[in-house]
Amino acid sequence: MVSKMQNLRWLESLRESQKITAREERRKDEILDIYHRLHRISSRRLEPPVFPPWRSHW
Repeated sequence: MVSKMQNLRWLESLRESQKITAREERRKDEILDIYHRLHRISSRRLEPPVFPPWRSHW
């Protein structure tokens, strides 16, 4: 009887750890997606606007 209870506890803890692992994987994927977006934004070449020197900038 004791071994059956231990097995059930072990299965419950295994299931809980799998939930935690899946949650961490989703979070990791979200963070990597943010970094990929930031990389795409930072790799664009943007030219600064040209202001004629005779015109006020304000």
